[in-house]
Amino acid sequence: MLPSTGETPTVKLLAALLLVLFLLIAAIPAAAADHGSIVREAIIYISPDSSAAKLAQVERGRELVLLDRSRN
Repeated sequence: MLPSTGETPTVKLLAALLLVLFLLIAAIPAAAADHGSIVREAIIYISPDSSAAKLAQVERGRELVLLDRSRN
């Protein structure tokens, strides 16, 4: 007879494995970007160009993720 919950241990294991796989796939883009902490105050621009509009000034110790860079 099947358990009264309606789910077999195999179904629970499969669901857990699919959840872990989904979480690993969702984390891939975050691992591809450059991460770092600000050592001194810096200005963040809207686009990677010093002539672009300023977005904010970041204080020391903040963690940032770089999505794009300028050549200079």
